[in-house]
Amino acid sequence: MNKIFLASSSEMREDRDAFDLYFRQQNDRLRKVGLYLEIVRWENFLDAMSSTRMQNEYNEAIRNCDLFVSLFKTKTGKYTEEEFDVAHQTFKDTGKPLIYTWFKDAYVSNQLTQY
Repeated sequence: MNKIFLASSSEMREDRDAFDLYFRQQNDRLRKVGLYLEIVRWENFLDAMSSTRMQNEYNEAIRNCDLFVSLFKTKTGKYTEEEFDVAHQTFKDTGKPLIYTWFKDAYVSNQLTQY
């Protein structure tokens, strides 16, 4: 089994869902060759109390993943940045997770609106 941690800001919810669905559908085919991809997302953690803070639970999951995928569009949240930093440091220390980033092309207006 390979674990993939999927990170992104809240604006990428639909893209996270699409990524998750695609790879869950691919698992039907991949199981036939002995491979299973487990998608790890913060939304899938229980909203239980943590002895420290929930972000620490996510960071520990990152340390135990084989792949770290981050999705970006116009912003990155502070927790997404922290998750990337954890993945990067863990990669430097252990050689995993492998880190992949995806940037969504999007039109972003930089015009100010007057009221």
